[in-house]
Amino acid sequence: MIDRINGRLALLFAISGLLILVLVGWFVFVSPQSSKASALDTQIDDANVKLATTQTFMQSPASKQSVTNLRRLRRAIPDDVEMSEILRELAWASRASGVRIQSITPSQPVSSAGAQAVPISLSVKGRYFRLAKFMHLLRLEAGVRDGKAYSSGRLYGIDNMSLSTGDKSGVIMATLALNAFVSRSTSTPAPGSTTTEP
Repeated sequence: MIDRINGRLALLFAISGLLILVLVGWFVFVSPQSSKASALDTQIDDANVKLATTQTFMQSPASKQSVTNLRRLRRAIPDDVEMSEILRELAWASRASGVRIQSITPSQPVSSAGAQAVPISLSVKGRYFRLAKFMHLLRLEAGVRDGKAYSSGRLYGIDNMSLSTGDKSGVIMATLALNAFVSRSTSTPAPGSTTTEP
């Protein structure tokens, strides 16, 4: 009889111990993983909502307009100095206006309102109206018209200009303090002077 009770008692203790072990395992290992899985499901749902919103915006006309505006702004105020592009645009403006570039001296970028400005000392030679056309062409490259930005090239600003007469033929030498703009701080090539023959 005592053996039977001891056997039942031992079985009861074994079942109780197994039950306690299962409960401890649940609370220590399974339950925290379950709450982590629930948190991950919430994050996945949030990410799916953001993705759906972004996809809806990307397919809208406003998105296409934003991309077009961004391209215009990057053309006017690029991320890098791109000195070769500046030289090409200055050469184009000089050919189109009929003036001759005497020298170009770029400097390191300096802080400007919302961007970086690359100061360029530029000497050009030509008749008065041709010099005016040269500066007009540079100003036409980028700007704002009717409240909307436009750009066919770089945004330039002329800070200062000095004129000196050359000879009796009406040719004038103009020295311009020109700024080309960059959207962020970048390193430029070491300042130097590029001079053409007079």
